Amino acid sequence: MTTEPRTHSPAQLASALLTLLQPHTKEATIAGSIRRGRPDPHDIEIVLIPGDDLFDFHLAGLRLRPDPSHLRDGPRYKRRLYDGFPIDLFIVLPPADWGLTLAIRTGSAEFSQALLARWKRVSGGGFSQGGRLYTPTGRHHPTPSEDDVFEACGLRWYEPNERDAARAATIAGLKGR
Repeated sequence: MTTEPRTHSPAQLASALLTLLQPHTKEATIAGSIRRGRPDPHDIEIVLIPGDDLFDFHLAGLRLRPDPSHLRDGPRYKRRLYDGFPIDLFIVLPPADWGLTLAIRTGSAEFSQALLARWKRVSGGGFSQGGRLYTPTGRHHPTPSEDDVFEACGLRWYEPNERDAARAATIAGLKGR
């Protein structure tokens, strides 16, 4: 990370990054701590659907460089630096579902874990794999939107800024609703 004073906030950097990415994506949005409105995010998380099979080529032409402290460059997750700030790109590829991926990557980590625990409980043993929810018999339960995730889990909608550790026990069913 750069040691020079930062002239832009992480939220401003995230917005600028979305602008750079959007010509090369079908859909892209900010997730993680910035979406939750946290005051001091340590990274920028973007969930996106590539616009075409040349996404990696397009990405190489942007002002992003590999993060030498965290070398990851797979088909569904890439770590880069943008203006010296860590960027996590979560790439939704078929058969993954946008809704589940966005809900999980928005976090918090405790909230996301509790959300999946809730799915397991209300579905009678269902699970998640590869960005999708499955019933105990292995049938895919589609979640094209975050609303679909909350509905599948028998929950009301939670705004991103409500998705914190304090609510995790409640949504997992360990405390009253």
